[in-house]
Amino acid sequence: MAHSATPSPTVSLRPGAAAVRSAAPGSTLASTPAAMLAATPAPVPAAVRVLPIVDALLGTVEFRCAGVWLRLWCADPAGLGAALDRAVAPPRWHPQGGTITVAVAATGRRTGVELHFPLHPDHR
Repeated sequence: MAHSATPSPTVSLRPGAAAVRSAAPGSTLASTPAAMLAATPAPVPAAVRVLPIVDALLGTVEFRCAGVWLRLWCADPAGLGAALDRAVAPPRWHPQGGTITVAVAATGRRTGVELHFPLHPDHR
């Protein structure tokens, strides 16, 4: 299978920002109507399942999202760790809101209760 010499547009996902498409320098990405449509920002999913790594001492939370490792800071790392211990479903990262949601077991609620933890850019 032959590979083209022109790299395809790439998508990057940052917390709190829309996905951005970029093209190789000198390409004619936006020279045709079809290319202009392809150049519009890709929709950001409402929530992405993640497997977070929580450092309870430093308050950092790391996870992989859209092929990129994110390192964020949580004001309540102990609470997030306790919620992850009691999770009844995979935690979900909401890129638009900058929060991670964990559903924990609760009496009388089959799907559990959702706890939301805001995450911020690592402050170090």
